[in-house]
Amino acid sequence: MTQIEIIQTIIVAIISALGGVVGAWFTFRGQLKQVKSSDRANENEFIIKLQQQISTEREQMNEQRLQDTKAIAENMSMISNMQKELNAMRIEIADWRGKYFDLNQKYNELQAEHLELQKKFSVLKGQITRMKNTTE
Repeated sequence: MTQIEIIQTIIVAIISALGGVVGAWFTFRGQLKQVKSSDRANENEFIIKLQQQISTEREQMNEQRLQDTKAIAENMSMISNMQKELNAMRIEIADWRGKYFDLNQKYNELQAEHLELQKKFSVLKGQITRMKNTTE
């Protein structure tokens, strides 16, 4: 082989090696793009599932808030009714206290009157006893 043929053979070998490398590069790049697009599809599917889960949880939270609000309203109504009953009881207790005070005052007056009558009775009894003693 001549020098030109050797150089041509080397050039052909280099070109075919470069062609193989370039072909491998494009194949690798295509596979990489395919992996990236399937990753994107998986990511999109994951994001959609996540958004659905978030929507479901929001609906559940809103329903729970609604139930809590209803329960709070019922409790507030019950508390209001209990406060009205308590105020009515306080008024009734105040009335009974007034009646007790009036009855206690009348009792004290009657007791004082009873003491006065006992004193008068003792005086009269003493007078009767003296009159008996003087008449005898």
